[in-house]
Amino acid sequence: MTKPPNEPGKTESPHIHEVVSHVDTRDHPQIEVIRDGIDLTSTLKEYTPKDEVARLSILQKLQAEGKKTNILGVKKSERKSAMERTRRRYGQMESARQATNRLFAAINEHFSPEDAEELKDLTRHAIGHYLNTDQYHSAPHALGMAREILQVADVAGYTDPKLLKALVITALYHDTGNGLAPVSPVGEKGDEVQSFKILMEDIKMSEEMADLEERGEMRRSKKHLHALSKIRKETIKLTENGRTVEYPTIDVIAASIAATVFRDRFAPPDSVAFDEYAISILETLYDKNGGEIPVTALPNIKRLINSGPAWLSKNADISGSTNTANVLQANLANRLEDYRRSLAKDAGPEGYHGGFIGFISGMFYQGTVWAPVEQARHGAPFYMPDGNREASEAYGRQRLTEEKERFNQLLKSNKPMMVALYIIMYKGIENGENILDWPLEQVRGELEKIATRDGGLTNELEEMQQRGIMTKEQDRTLSLKVDEESYPLLFEKRFEKRTIAELTPGLVNRVFAPNAARAQTPAQQKLANEIGALGARPTWEQIETLSGFGKITETQKALIDEERVVKGEGKERAQYWNDLRKTGLSITQIQTLIDCEKIHMSRNEHENQTARVMETLEDLEGGTTIDELPCLSRFLEVADLNPDILQMETFPAGEVMIHEGEKPERVLVVVKGRAVVKLSNGRDVILSPGSIMGEISALTGKGAVANVVAGKRENVVCIALPSYELVQEYQNTDLRLHAARLAAKRLGITLQQPSK
Repeated sequence: MTKPPNEPGKTESPHIHEVVSHVDTRDHPQIEVIRDGIDLTSTLKEYTPKDEVARLSILQKLQAEGKKTNILGVKKSERKSAMERTRRRYGQMESARQATNRLFAAINEHFSPEDAEELKDLTRHAIGHYLNTDQYHSAPHALGMAREILQVADVAGYTDPKLLKALVITALYHDTGNGLAPVSPVGEKGDEVQSFKILMEDIKMSEEMADLEERGEMRRSKKHLHALSKIRKETIKLTENGRTVEYPTIDVIAASIAATVFRDRFAPPDSVAFDEYAISILETLYDKNGGEIPVTALPNIKRLINSGPAWLSKNADISGSTNTANVLQANLANRLEDYRRSLAKDAGPEGYHGGFIGFISGMFYQGTVWAPVEQARHGAPFYMPDGNREASEAYGRQRLTEEKERFNQLLKSNKPMMVALYIIMYKGIENGENILDWPLEQVRGELEKIATRDGGLTNELEEMQQRGIMTKEQDRTLSLKVDEESYPLLFEKRFEKRTIAELTPGLVNRVFAPNAARAQTPAQQKLANEIGALGARPTWEQIETLSGFGKITETQKALIDEERVVKGEGKERAQYWNDLRKTGLSITQIQTLIDCEKIHMSRNEHENQTARVMETLEDLEGGTTIDELPCLSRFLEVADLNPDILQMETFPAGEVMIHEGEKPERVLVVVKGRAVVKLSNGRDVILSPGSIMGEISALTGKGAVANVVAGKRENVVCIALPSYELVQEYQNTDLRLHAARLAAKRLGITLQQPSK
């Protein structure tokens, strides 16, 4: 069973774990936990075991009737109750709260305050449509895709707020019509057609409520979905072959939802029964019982399905499915879904993941080889017909490469655990159960049975292979050891009642793959061996021959030849790092040059620091109102992918941490103690754990707007990230300035025309 949240009206203080030896393990009551962060109101009741039984009974009823598993199959009298239960269900899941926080931060950055509030209200509402918690059709996936779509649009150079709003709506609704069994995309029962039908019902409801408000017959309420009330009256201008074409916004959304259908992602819009598929969408759009479909509608929607916005939706869906930060949790959820559909059950972890990557990158598409297919088969799964095509391709290639590397680390350090999880997952499905919904103590119990039986995991695997499960897994001498030393978090009392679906992706990794972060991929091991063979003080020519290192420019050599010596933490280290990155050196290149002793800068010396830092950041994220900290989400994204570049800094009580007018060169997140911002108007702003500082200077390129002083009572401990890494996450100047203004607003100040 799932663990219900606290009683209404109460808050729970997250546990901030020891980061390094001088940080005490203790509770921080000053961090407010937003327990109802994704509810429509703060008065919704807590989610109880009784609610879970009711939610599952609705799912079982729909499945028994052969209907799609969304609320369209629920009677209107049950609909409101079902949506409320689902919101509360996701409200208690750490993964959903984290995904919501990060989406809200991205929405705050990209939209005006009014539009941002409307989109956040719509997000809370849309979550109620997701009765399931599976990867392919779950609220966390939709939330992650909506956030990712803003990032991908930014990379591609799309900045029109009306278009971005349409794309967020696309992401929130694109999977609401999914079910547990494969359904042809063609026809009114197809996944995307069902999703669009749900959206149109919500638009109609929103229009009716807005009309009542306008006539004074109803008070304005968050439940009225104002973000949808004018959609059918709005238009979006798109560029086609050098000319500007204006389309109804709802047509763009319809085409973008249609484009996310997975199995035909790389098919051209004149194949795979696209006419019939598009007509199914159009019948919903124009209401086949009343409206007449214009003769131009079909060619228009087929053209839109291959437009920039539609490809942005496809790319964001791919990126959300290959998010390197949640590789294990997503892998388990995807495998569970494929088991249910009798797909890929013959492959072990390595083969399955390779097949999944091939699937999303177009490797298995057998139709016409056109530009998107050709690009995908060369390892760049993102395609854009317009906008910044090169940047989009590079971003997609980067995400795919990162995913492969992260999975290699996971496989090298914890393959027996993954195989065992696949086995108990399949057995659960045979019994009609979902391992992702089991409490961790039950998962641990099943793992212990496998580890302690005669022959252990080897015999268990052989028996499964005889039944046609994981028949292609060649390694049959796997040894699984399930004890507190190997998997400490799996035995912790505070986690044993929680489920895999409820945990944050980072916590899933630390529970089931505690050594993955420190495991070297084959490529990393090869590079380490090559560096070792070079000996002391290698030449530039020797370094350039290292695996994948590339050419070093004269500008880079000149900066490195200054031989700055940086020890430990602080502004000096961050400034040197920023200077190196500005010359075009990658993080991997800098770390290689440190290992070659060309750059005199220490790497993390504490073996367990990275894991502890990440755990601390996740605790802070769970207990901080992300609306008030627009840059914290981006900080955490960087930290998820490159935790080893984070540094710990300690400031004695009373010390000036950041001087007004100076560039701090790094962004700091408070993890212990309190800092004080001394504003010029005489007002003090207290920064508690979870607060971020230095982001305004990083985003504007100017000096700090105020002095920041460590509190008088205790030392302040912070996690530091070089400012360059945060700024790189904001792809254009306007977005950086928007985020800087939001950060300044939190302090109650107005920026004086920051320089672009």
